[in-house]
Amino acid sequence: MSNTVQNILVIGTGPVGSAQPTSFPAAVATACQVLTAAGKDVTLVTSDPNAPRDNHIASRIFVAPLTVEFISQVIRRERPDAILGTIGGQSAVHILRQVQQSGLLRQLHIPVLDTTDTILNTLEDGEAFGTSWVNNTYPTPNRHTSRLIAKPLKLPTRSVTPC
Repeated sequence: MSNTVQNILVIGTGPVGSAQPTSFPAAVATACQVLTAAGKDVTLVTSDPNAPRDNHIASRIFVAPLTVEFISQVIRRERPDAILGTIGGQSAVHILRQVQQSGLLRQLHIPVLDTTDTILNTLEDGEAFGTSWVNNTYPTPNRHTSRLIAKPLKLPTRSVTPC
């Protein structure tokens, strides 16, 4: 990581509910610890009320609902050198994509460390994601994409997944 990147904003996860895996909150905490140990100034934004709140994790921790408005306020206030946005799972990816589409990151010249615009768009678009798997020759089951609620009801009730 470049020495010019000193302040990093990490977008964490939402609260973990019953029977949900805790892999994303653990990954976020680990990433923050590693960055802090590397001498980086880390700001963690999470809506997980159980997130560790000590300075071994991050210099600043904001616990609030993850919304585009709130993340944008934190970005304007903290002015990070870069953002780590996909480690928090799908909620973080969704928010990051919206913030990126708002133009704020481009306006403030803030790069995203762990992804590109193309990858963010692919992760958020189910059809594009499925196409990328097929194009990379990963085995996939038969799939259908519908933007209408009535159409899925007419799909076959049995699908076969390749082995």
